[in-house]
Amino acid sequence: INSCMEKLGSECTEILKMTIYDDLSMKEVGEKLGKNENHVRVLAYRCRNKLRELITENQTIYNLLKL
Repeated sequence: INSCMEKLGSECTEILKMTIYDDLSMKEVGEKLGKNENHVRVLAYRCRNKLRELITENQTIYNLLKL
């Protein structure tokens, strides 16, 4: 997962770390980043989807290499 997080870019990585690891609310993340709470919510949604895609892609590659 960490290698996938690195591929997301700094903004996504920062948002996901604050919401997942630091357990901050969207409002708190918005305050820290100087962004609107709703904008952070949209960014977090997009970042989670991108992370999900990267994890799935990596799993597919891993499965192909095992063949």
